[in-house]
Amino acid sequence: MGASHAIEGDQRPQLGASEQLQVRYVASTNMYEIQLPDSQAWAAISYIPTGDGSPINFGGGDTHLWLRSEGYQYSRLFEWNGNDSIVGYEAIGIATAPGSVPTAGTASYSGQVMGFTPEDNSFDSMFISGSIAMNFNFGSGALTGSISPILHEGFAPHSLGTIDFRNTVFSAGSTTFSGEFDTDVAGMNSFSGMFTGPKAEEAIGNFALPYKSPIDSRTYQAAGAFVAKGP
Repeated sequence: MGASHAIEGDQRPQLGASEQLQVRYVASTNMYEIQLPDSQAWAAISYIPTGDGSPINFGGGDTHLWLRSEGYQYSRLFEWNGNDSIVGYEAIGIATAPGSVPTAGTASYSGQVMGFTPEDNSFDSMFISGSIAMNFNFGSGALTGSISPILHEGFAPHSLGTIDFRNTVFSAGSTTFSGEFDTDVAGMNSFSGMFTGPKAEEAIGNFALPYKSPIDSRTYQAAGAFVAKGP
């Protein structure tokens, strides 16, 4: 689950599953393979050492992945670039099987978000990071939470505040969930997620969030992916 966009032309966020990088594990070769959207070819990825402390870099064909999360057992968050024509932020994981999500009790999940924005200047590349919090009532099928995104202008972070969820969709026993963000800024506004791990220990998802820039007060469209884990 994630968000991608073309580097040239129409740069609106693409959130569909088929519009993300596909990732699979091949047991016979003990390797991971990737497939670009609109492609039938799979390419094995291998570690590319950087030596400069930057995020772990993997490459396959003309595609690169940079891991952006650690400390998760069933899920990972990464940034990717395919043929210098399409880029995205994506979360992958081992999906929780139907019937394995708890149906009683409550749990709080916390995690991180990463994404892109068309907001830019002539000197620094800008991106979105931040945190996400989700509170599930497994018995009643209720979801509340919030996102706290940060806009990065080079080395200067700008908080976009904490934005609560609204119009959430989650039912008891469901392996998926969705909702919107409580903002009156116009634009694509949604999040979708799924549980990962044998007993829904973690979660992954995507988001689209319009925001008013604290830098120039104009409206921009952010989008990306998130990963989170429970107690």
